[in-house]
Amino acid sequence: MKLSPPYKVMVVEDEEIVRAGLELIVQSWQDYKVVGEARDGREAIEKVDLIKPDIVLMDVGMPVLDGIQATRIIRESNPDVKVTMMTSYTDLDTVFASLASGAHGYCIKGSSELKLKYGMNCTVHGDLWVDSRLAEHLLTYVLSLKDNQEQEEKDYPARVSGDEANPKQKDQALLTDRELDVLNLIVEGHSNNEIGDALNISTNTVKTHIKHIFEKLSATDRTQAAVNAIKRGML
Repeated sequence: MKLSPPYKVMVVEDEEIVRAGLELIVQSWQDYKVVGEARDGREAIEKVDLIKPDIVLMDVGMPVLDGIQATRIIRESNPDVKVTMMTSYTDLDTVFASLASGAHGYCIKGSSELKLKYGMNCTVHGDLWVDSRLAEHLLTYVLSLKDNQEQEEKDYPARVSGDEANPKQKDQALLTDRELDVLNLIVEGHSNNEIGDALNISTNTVKTHIKHIFEKLSATDRTQAAVNAIKRGML
């Protein structure tokens, strides 16, 4: 579903001062409107069902129910609601868990207002956005998985005889040639616009391909799709 301004935002943060500060910042943006707040994940789940915000700005570490579990539940029952994590956690396990739960963005506390707004803008348009301080580490990790897979193939080449199909070929057959092209560019860290330019297709077409890739790889986000593809030896 395409969102239109003013984008309705709910702020979920257990620290009152931080929550109030985020609300003031978001409320000052022309295309955004704060429509609600919550102090923990459980309250967020209840209020999302009532308020129906476009975007939830979600903390990770909270009492009662953490932001990752809350995001998973919110996205399952409200798939049109976007979630951007706003947290001090920078370890990759937390980032991956957040994205796997259905979050569209991951912003580190202490970031500039401009960076937060840029991330939220990406989120409302359906793009995945990760703080640049983490994106490089994520890409390095994903590419290392790909390198390890390629090395394993060199060290232990598959022995295919008769009509037996190579498992890699079976997995590759899940995706069309164009979807494989898009997937390779995703792994390289390109945005939807950059993928469209590289393949000479529209951004909407890119999004359609990505949607099909997610469905075929049982993925909920770009990073998970890339990791799943590399683990399957598709790239």
